[in-house]
Amino acid sequence: MTQLEKLKLLLGITTKDITTDKEFILQFAIDKATDIIKNYCNISKLPEELNNIVLNIALDIYRKENLGSESEAIGPIRSIQEGDTTTTYGDSQNADQKGDLLKDYRSQLKPFRKLRW
Repeated sequence: MTQLEKLKLLLGITTKDITTDKEFILQFAIDKATDIIKNYCNISKLPEELNNIVLNIALDIYRKENLGSESEAIGPIRSIQEGDTTTTYGDSQNADQKGDLLKDYRSQLKPFRKLRW
């Protein structure tokens, strides 16, 4: 089973829901996750042991970056005023909202990390 097929299953995407555009977006998330890991670990080839971490990071990328949507992801609600209805959203690019994609995975990636000279 390929990484793309596994990611579809993890996201609950069935074959009737899938389009070429959505497959491209999912593959982009996998490729981006792979690049992030390779850059963090200073390696050129991804070990097989990191395949599940690639999928986890790809899931985070797909969900947090609102991929496939023309509009920017809406940040957290900062304030709500009910008289004349005002809702203020925070910045979606805010570090608190977006977070560091590697923060939960650093301990798992550390054994694969090589020093750069």
